[in-house]
Amino acid sequence: MFIRLGVFHTSSEYWSAIWKSMEGSGAEQIAFPSDLCASGSINKVLNGKHHCRYVLKTLLIDHRLPTWVERFAVVPADKAVVATTESTALAGPQSNITEAHVKRVLKADKGSNAQLNSWSVKDFTQKGDNYANVVTSVSVSYSIHGKDQSVSYVVKINTKHNVDNEMDFFIAILFKKEAEFYEEIMPLLNSELTSVGLRELRMPTWFHTHCEDGQDMIFLENLRPQGYQMFDRRKVMDVPHATLVLQELARMHAASRLLQARTPDEEFCDQFKYIKTTWTNFCDTAKEMVNNFFASTICNAEEMLHKVKGYELAEQWMAKNKTDTAGVIERHLIRDPKFDVICHGDCWNNNVLFRFLKVVC
Repeated sequence: MFIRLGVFHTSSEYWSAIWKSMEGSGAEQIAFPSDLCASGSINKVLNGKHHCRYVLKTLLIDHRLPTWVERFAVVPADKAVVATTESTALAGPQSNITEAHVKRVLKADKGSNAQLNSWSVKDFTQKGDNYANVVTSVSVSYSIHGKDQSVSYVVKINTKHNVDNEMDFFIAILFKKEAEFYEEIMPLLNSELTSVGLRELRMPTWFHTHCEDGQDMIFLENLRPQGYQMFDRRKVMDVPHATLVLQELARMHAASRLLQARTPDEEFCDQFKYIKTTWTNFCDTAKEMVNNFFASTICNAEEMLHKVKGYELAEQWMAKNKTDTAGVIERHLIRDPKFDVICHGDCWNNNVLFRFLKVVC
């Protein structure tokens, strides 16, 4: 998980280019008033003084392309409840999930009339799907109004709790930063969109966060039963897929500008606890840790490019910066009020879900 607190540089040409690429494709317009796409008028939204970033693990993109047959998507108290597991690591972080958590999530999703019958932990991720945290799911059987039903939730679990280890400490903060976005910031962004008649952001519904006693968990809507799946991270994402991702990111950026405009005299980031945390400020020795963390990786890449040949400029850059990656990050996080928006922070293939549906013409 990589976090950035910096500037998303953009212009009226940027927004116009995105919308132009969508014309004729049946895509929805970027989620801000169309007159803002006109040359120069984008400053009406971007003229602010507030800056923020967040971490978010899943974007949903949902759209039909004109020539494709696909659809995409940019997660009774006195009654004994049976709990089982299909996890291969029952003694691992999955064991932190309790009946109390499941009941709370079920109530948040289905209401107080839903009665839990049974639940089980079901792992579904593969090696390489996740790196900093464990992602699993909970399958729930419940009754409501006399009818038995079932539902599934995705659970993201932080496994890094050694406060004496700088990287573990940082990952724990990032986890709380993500939880803060889902619980506090995302509803505000969606409110801005719906208030002007636009749809909410395509992100999984949040149900519950537990961050106590060294047990950090986020419970989200499970989109796999609806057919959503990850894009193969080993493949290059083509233009139609990438365009859909950019379109949804643009909607999020615009919603954040509208939200920040509501408090023009207040630093938006100060309203939240973790949003300003970055690689270089999470502790007093953060810069040293970052430099040590990335040094070997850059050295390996430099050596590889030297053998491949043809990448002399990249080699020179790595030789110059391999001992100062913290400085590189800081330079990319320089903030400019005109272009400051809420960004994804970790937008790569594994954090975007797509759904493919057959279209009958």
